[in-house]
Amino acid sequence: METVASKEKNQPAPPHVIFDDLVSPNRQPSRPWLHLLDDEVAPTVLESARPTRVVWSSLWTKRPDAQVVFDLSGGRSGTDLRWTLLTDQPAPDDLRMHTRDAIQKGETADRLAVLPAWWESQYFTSEEQAALTLAEQVTRIGDEHTAAPPAIDVEQALSPQQVAAVTWLAVAINGWNRIAIASHYPVAP
Repeated sequence: METVASKEKNQPAPPHVIFDDLVSPNRQPSRPWLHLLDDEVAPTVLESARPTRVVWSSLWTKRPDAQVVFDLSGGRSGTDLRWTLLTDQPAPDDLRMHTRDAIQKGETADRLAVLPAWWESQYFTSEEQAALTLAEQVTRIGDEHTAAPPAIDVEQALSPQQVAAVTWLAVAINGWNRIAIASHYPVAP
């Protein structure tokens, strides 16, 4: 299987508690944490090794080949939890194309590798962080009522023209992605 994405985050609870919640997401009805979207299904545990590893089946009916792997280890405090999304099918061609284009234009592999967790790195300038924050706000507009306020002051870091440009770029990218996904548009390598 091919790694599509991976991210690590520290959780305050000890590994055995996180493990139990991953193996049985609904074990504590008073404290639900797994909120599925309309096009998602509850995962099945495919593999587990207490308290260090849990492998879930796909959450997505359109990608039944996917698996989500959780690796747990005792951290400085609590649990270092890494999730990795794996698929049998390769990453979308457009993702490979954009990565190649970015590298050809001088982007570094290090910055591309940490992009999914850009807010935890020191690789991006305050201007870039503001643009990434704004792009995520536009992309995840439905989450705005539950999201924490951004740590970056977008209006302070970007000019009004830059805010408008980033906003319209994010709208255009999201629009094209939705059209491609909805129409099952094949993207050539």
